[in-house]
Amino acid sequence: MQFTYINGQMMSTVNPNLIGIAPVPLGPSGKRGNELNSRMQGLNATISNPTRREAAWEWVRFRASEEALRVKTQVFVEAGYAKYMNPEYLRRFLPQQEYERYRREIPPGWTDALAEAIRPDPGCSSISQVTRRNNATSPPSTPRSCSN
Repeated sequence: MQFTYINGQMMSTVNPNLIGIAPVPLGPSGKRGNELNSRMQGLNATISNPTRREAAWEWVRFRASEEALRVKTQVFVEAGYAKYMNPEYLRRFLPQQEYERYRREIPPGWTDALAEAIRPDPGCSSISQVTRRNNATSPPSTPRSCSN
């Protein structure tokens, strides 16, 4: 067993046909511990040049966009890792026939493992709301974070 991230480095060194995915085992309490490592992006509050600040916000908005997700999905498919993508992304971005082909290759339990791993922490719901709002508008005036 190995715990690793599916990223460019891993995709360039591991044959996708030789690996599988499973949820983290249940602990003594009956709960799973898991990690969702995400690439978060933000802007330094001291950026004073309005052109640079807007360019940086444009990049953050793109990274959180459907187009960026479409590109990521296509890169995973072309690298042979389609079966490790969220099946919803495959359905959304691939032609129906291609989606059906890859859908059959998705390991049993992957959809459930993915749903478990990305289940939001109830204290963090405001982050997704801020992200959705920022995709369409300017940055919030007050930073928000998860409650502990």
